[in-house]
Amino acid sequence: MCGIAGICLAGKAKVSAGLLAPLAKALAHRGPDGEAVWAEGGLGLVHTRLAIVDVAGGAQPLVAKFPDGEVALAANGEIYNYPELQTELRAAGVRLSTRSDCEPPLWLYGREGVSAFDKLQGMYGLVLADTRDGTMVVARDCFGIKPLYYAETAKGFACASEPRALLAAGWVAREMNREALGVVLGFHDSPGDATLFAGVKRLMPGEWLVVKEGKIVRRGRRLAPLAAPVARGDEAALEQFDALMKAAMRRHLQGEVGVGAFLSGGLDSTNMVLALRDLGVEVRSFTARFSVDGAKDESAVARTLARQVGALHTEVVYGEEDFWPGVVDMAWALDDMALDYAALPLLKLSHAAREAGVKVVLSGEGGDEIFGGYKSYQRPWWKELLRGWRGGELQAVRGYLKDKKLADAKRHVALPWPLKGWSVLQKKQGADVAGWLPDGLLLKLDRTLMVQGVEGRVPYLDDQLAAFGFALPDALKVREGWGKWLLRERLKRRGFGELAFGKKQGFSVPVGAWLHSGQHRVANLWRQSKFIDGVLTPKGREAMLGKLRDRKVAKVAFSLTVMACWHAMHMEGATRDDVLRLMNAPRG
Repeated sequence: MCGIAGICLAGKAKVSAGLLAPLAKALAHRGPDGEAVWAEGGLGLVHTRLAIVDVAGGAQPLVAKFPDGEVALAANGEIYNYPELQTELRAAGVRLSTRSDCEPPLWLYGREGVSAFDKLQGMYGLVLADTRDGTMVVARDCFGIKPLYYAETAKGFACASEPRALLAAGWVAREMNREALGVVLGFHDSPGDATLFAGVKRLMPGEWLVVKEGKIVRRGRRLAPLAAPVARGDEAALEQFDALMKAAMRRHLQGEVGVGAFLSGGLDSTNMVLALRDLGVEVRSFTARFSVDGAKDESAVARTLARQVGALHTEVVYGEEDFWPGVVDMAWALDDMALDYAALPLLKLSHAAREAGVKVVLSGEGGDEIFGGYKSYQRPWWKELLRGWRGGELQAVRGYLKDKKLADAKRHVALPWPLKGWSVLQKKQGADVAGWLPDGLLLKLDRTLMVQGVEGRVPYLDDQLAAFGFALPDALKVREGWGKWLLRERLKRRGFGELAFGKKQGFSVPVGAWLHSGQHRVANLWRQSKFIDGVLTPKGREAMLGKLRDRKVAKVAFSLTVMACWHAMHMEGATRDDVLRLMNAPRG
């Protein structure tokens, strides 16, 4: 798990150390254990390392030599089937120089080209520089667990794990993408390849690009393994889930460093922790609770569960004193923005994990999308369509906006799979797997953990487990008003029936209450923010400041506050301390 970047210059220009250094500096937080670069002609790679697999010998960029040239690789992520790939390569006569999980993709690409990506199981962003034909190849895993961004400019092509690196190195101007802004404010993230940075695009989940002399010359895409329902009975499905879950957890435990788990007390994290116990692994768990009366969390359930499975449990308390610096830290960490307030406790949890010596954390993202957990999956299709017609959250404050068109933004997600035989439920799931999962949940997990130098792993998106779960019949996902029925039934049969089928407490950060009690901080920021000045009318700004108790207004106010901090730091060059000083100025 690391920070990576690559450059492929136009024409005959050559990559210098001066072009690579600012990329490395901007990605240092993703790889606190080492930094290295590679350059040859117009091609260059950057790698900042978080050492997990082959700690002693797995430094990158890795280089493979062939008769007609060499191929270099910088990789971010984990290739979970690397032992099998190592065996395959050795049988073919390849002499591997490391035990790293990232060396097999290097040799496979060198021998097979882009078809090698079809053999990879895991989460990854890859950048390969091929001196044999002067090309650069970039690729991303099929669920979009690991990020990769790129810019195609007059001076060439550049890519990086985070957009901030492309800005810091001068590849794109600090200019906001106004078309994406309305979608982000209305729906919390931007789908597809669009980001808030003009000129910066996301590589799509499963997408790969071939670049030559600074121009994209070829592209393709490997889709996540999702297929139409396969008939299964309850008992067979439960037995198969148990086996696949344990196998997925074994794969996700690879490495030479401490591993922990985020334990919310919900279905996904509980099944993960039970699988760890079944495998005889000492469980190190982390959960958050709020110090505010009436705030919703499931820390009590998580605490009890941790005691039952014998986990070494850490409970992180999150209060109003954490909220205000947390808003600024969220805006800094999520340069590609996902406006999800759950990022706030995640930032503190990831810090606690790092302080405890844990460099890898297992998390339950993907469980809802793969096994059918969301309430929206149980609503009729026309109700979901109606919700889309009504637009996003900005509709609630439309009258306060300078540009009313911001409130008219729509969030469209294309389903890239052949949909023959898919159920209506699967089409809803597919829309979330293609959109909300990579553009919101996984993005948030990556940034909130990697800003602390901690790797997040998501076992529910293991290729084999996800393919099985998505292809379950609808009745094994939604039954008698319960989503994720198979996971609930598994827990019930293991003695956790009340957790599985009892009333859920839920998890809700009390942002409305904190915004109201800290109204003067919001006012300090808004009244001097170039971003707010460009979005709200002066009367609208003051009207919103007076309505922070209103739930709908408070939701938009939180998004605007985070974005005001984001704009100050990523567009205007302010520091974290600059924004905090402005926000915390004495009451006038």
